[in-house]
Amino acid sequence: MSREALFYVHTFCVQLPKTKGKTMPGDDRLRLVFHNLVSHAADPDLLVWVGADRQTQETGIEGRAVRRCRKVLQDGGLMTDNGTFVGAAKVWKLNIPGYTPTDTGASTPGAKTGAKTGATQGAKTGAKTGATQGAKTGADTRQTELNGIELQHIKTASEEESLFDKVLEVELQAIPTPVPIEALKKKKAAEYLPVVRDCLEQYPGCSQSRSAAVFILSQIYPLNSNFRCLPATVAQLELQFSKHATPVRTSSDHSFLNIVNAVIQTTEKRNNYDEEPI
Repeated sequence: MSREALFYVHTFCVQLPKTKGKTMPGDDRLRLVFHNLVSHAADPDLLVWVGADRQTQETGIEGRAVRRCRKVLQDGGLMTDNGTFVGAAKVWKLNIPGYTPTDTGASTPGAKTGAKTGATQGAKTGAKTGATQGAKTGADTRQTELNGIELQHIKTASEEESLFDKVLEVELQAIPTPVPIEALKKKKAAEYLPVVRDCLEQYPGCSQSRSAAVFILSQIYPLNSNFRCLPATVAQLELQFSKHATPVRTSSDHSFLNIVNAVIQTTEKRNNYDEEPI
């Protein structure tokens, strides 16, 4: 697989075709299918021959929706027919907007040689199974062996991207800026993403949480009062997403609990006073 291309699409929000309408697959599905295609793409020309059936298994999206997503990508020019086959599978070339591979030493003849090698291997596998489906399965298996990436990795990268977007959304609400969002992402990715990953490690599943975004901004800007993370916010994250059964309280949490206990005691004394006879 092309690790460089996969990192690019997970770090920067690549502009994909709009998918409005009842018969369209939806933006989230389209992006997941596109990221899955990139995870199978071979350097340097981003050639991919994974089938829709394999994508259905890996993404969890039903087959008809996967095929609609692939059609939208083809119509948008992000997925073009290479004119070759690997076994029984058609080879496609991915076109990622704004992406330029760092390693340009590989040439087109090398890619053709790789495609021929893959085709030969796919043909051998198809001959062993004795059917066209066997050839197609062999090509997909060969693709997976070369580029193998698990669905969990794709989901993890998607969660990082979602939480990164949420952090920028909260930051822009507090401190607006005229800088375009894509430029802002490229500028802040190197600084923000490590903190985003640490937060997801500490609070799994918090990619859509505003509290998690505030928590991250408080780590990046500890002296900025706009992003102060209150003990109640940490407690909410611990309760909803923490791996631990019992939240670990900080000194600030104890102070907060002392105030609550004082209020409870005052209320009890007032109730006792009201019950005394006149």
